[in-house]
Amino acid sequence: MYNNLVYFLVVLFVFTTYQPSDGLVFGWVANAALGLMIFLTFWMWCRTLFARLAVRVLEGRGGSLVYQRLVTRLTMAALALYTIDVFFLGLKDFIVWIPLAGHSEMLSGLLGLGAFGLYLAVLWGEAFRAYRLIYRSQLNRRKFVLSQLRLNLPILLPYLTLSLIMDLAALWPYDWGQAWLNTDTGELVFVVVFMSALVVVFPALIRPLWGLKPLPAGPKREAIENFCQRSGFKYAEIMLWPLYEGEGLTAGVMGLVKRWRYILITRSLLDLLDQDELDAVMAHELGHVKHHHLSFYLFFFFGYLIAMYSLFDLNIYLLMISNLGLDIMTAAEGNSSTLLTFLMSAPFVILLVLYFRFIFGAFMRNFERQADLYGYRVTGTINGLVSSLEKIALWSGQSRDVPSWHHFSVAQRVDFLRKCEAEPALVKRHHRKVWLMIGVYLMALAAIWVGGQMVGRYGFGENANRRVAVNILKLQIERDPHLAQPHRLLGDVYFGDGNLDQALEEYETALALAPNDPEIMNNLAWTLVTKGNPSPRDKSRGLLLAERAVELSPSSHILDTLAEALYVNDRPEEALDIIDRAIERAGPKDDPAYLKKQREKFKQALGEPSERP
Repeated sequence: MYNNLVYFLVVLFVFTTYQPSDGLVFGWVANAALGLMIFLTFWMWCRTLFARLAVRVLEGRGGSLVYQRLVTRLTMAALALYTIDVFFLGLKDFIVWIPLAGHSEMLSGLLGLGAFGLYLAVLWGEAFRAYRLIYRSQLNRRKFVLSQLRLNLPILLPYLTLSLIMDLAALWPYDWGQAWLNTDTGELVFVVVFMSALVVVFPALIRPLWGLKPLPAGPKREAIENFCQRSGFKYAEIMLWPLYEGEGLTAGVMGLVKRWRYILITRSLLDLLDQDELDAVMAHELGHVKHHHLSFYLFFFFGYLIAMYSLFDLNIYLLMISNLGLDIMTAAEGNSSTLLTFLMSAPFVILLVLYFRFIFGAFMRNFERQADLYGYRVTGTINGLVSSLEKIALWSGQSRDVPSWHHFSVAQRVDFLRKCEAEPALVKRHHRKVWLMIGVYLMALAAIWVGGQMVGRYGFGENANRRVAVNILKLQIERDPHLAQPHRLLGDVYFGDGNLDQALEEYETALALAPNDPEIMNNLAWTLVTKGNPSPRDKSRGLLLAERAVELSPSSHILDTLAEALYVNDRPEEALDIIDRAIERAGPKDDPAYLKKQREKFKQALGEPSERP
């Protein structure tokens, strides 16, 4: 289930970030045919690989580990094909074309997730034969697939509920709160508040989805009740969990508050464990509650949202300063929006996978170890927990030596418990390790948040900001090459970087597009007369442009350019008269100290003494 959590989070991100384009690359019919061909090819691929695995199992050459790895590889392949369907074959375009789905976040999301569900359904359907042989299951194919779908429904519940709220909010006739909710901060706060409220009542919503029913009265229920009473553990109900029609060997606790806190256990696990083992398993699950692991899991989810929002501006910057990003942004309209969205989404999909797979996974493994240690402390012995772990590994067909990304292997857990029994100081050491991990995580998250705010507000360096400006202006020029101002502004950026030849080229282009613009004339004139070793032609042309600019707009900075042009053309007396006019016309945005410095330069050229301060 934890693997599918990551897969479905990626699916949700892929589907929600894609924005339908104005047109499809190959057309509706061709895209539909190509999508169907990809789906059928995947189906045949699954059938072939699982048929081979079933033969290997019958020959004694395959088992649980091979099965799990094959399921993982094919699920990742399904995810890649689904991404192609969304971004390049117009799956979401097809969905929003449906009248009701096009106006409903919930319905469009349900259909979009259903498309990925079809990939998983054929994968599970073809995997069933090998599953039945490996795990000695009594299920039929239909029940197996339905059990898988039912198990994963809670992963989708928050998104579907949020989508329903968004649909209802769209019908809200008043503007109150809408503007704030449409901001990044408002959206983030709303999601955090919504998720926090949903998690509280989540068990009550899952109960009908999973078909949970109270554990009937009997010795097993009485034993669990007695253990919880001795431990001071409060809960709402002990639920029989029909996982894989009761064949699953697992237990759990869900719920942050007593009113909706359920203890879950499958019938097969109840039948497998003796009383000491059952007490140890309950103590382990109680350890998750006592150490507040459920609250931490919720916070880690919010941590991803914080990291994503914080890194969004950085991703935009990196995209804009890259040649690849610029090429995609300036591509043809129908194709550019898809590629641009894909390029902007890809880093966050990678972040999501790495975050949950490695950071979240590391915490989960160590939280499981904490829960094991709590079970050891409560029961006073490791025997019940060790024997229950060994039994579950044996009867479920899982290897005791192979870990997963969210659990240490049974062998690792048992070895650690035995070490702690021999050296009790390891228990406190592990708890300190977990708190150290949490502290480092919080500091890293805070640093990412502060860094993201700094990037969003100030950028990340003058050179990078200029590169961003260059790419943005180039994009504007590509979109409308007949506008003069982007060329003028691009020339300003080049001038600031010292690339005078490129600046002159952009100013000349801008002047050709807007021959009567005084600002363009002024900037071109200044560059011509101030560049190193200007030619007589450049000096003469710069002066003519400056004179024409002053005729159109005799502002202080343009008068300063004319004064400089006169000075360069060996006419310092006239330059002095013009700079005096510039000083008289200086406004709040002009630099009086600079203008006075210019005046001193012209006076020295005339041989007059400098003014003393």
